[in-house]
Amino acid sequence: MTQAVQTPEQHRYLIRLLGFEYSIQYRPGRENGVADALSRVAANDTQASLYLLSIPKFSFLADLKKELVTHLETLTLLEKI
Repeated sequence: MTQAVQTPEQHRYLIRLLGFEYSIQYRPGRENGVADALSRVAANDTQASLYLLSIPKFSFLADLKKELVTHLETLTLLEKI
């Protein structure tokens, strides 16, 4: 992150985003169609809604699964079970 975090609101959002892998990409003007469409929603349109689904991604789980498949002691225990 190269931009300085200056306001309390920015600090709150930064804390919430620290556990996620993400990239922020700037799209100027007309290239940013999603933002343009959202900014043009009529104020009295009650049908317009924005839904956000946030799911944490635990990258260490994939590494753990790889290790467990090759770990001799774990394989021995699985055979006993």
